[in-house]
Amino acid sequence: MAICHRQSLFSIREVDRDIQDEEEEEEEEEEEEEEEEEEEEEEEEEKKKKEEEEEEEEEEEEEKKKKNILCMAECHATNLHYRVAHEV
Repeated sequence: MAICHRQSLFSIREVDRDIQDEEEEEEEEEEEEEEEEEEEEEEEEEKKKKEEEEEEEEEEEEEKKKKNILCMAECHATNLHYRVAHEV
């Protein structure tokens, strides 16, 4: 009877350890999944920031081009004005 009782206690302890191990594994898996999700979110945020920066750079380049064109047009107009003034 004592042997049977010991074996059942041993079996219960084994089951408890197995359950505890499984719970620990599940917790570790959940933590890993959360970390992966956080990393993915960070990557997405970085991509968005890069895209926004690229868009801003493109807009700045377009503004520079427009200003250049306006300056060239003003310069050309000024040159024409002086030419006409000197011809008259």
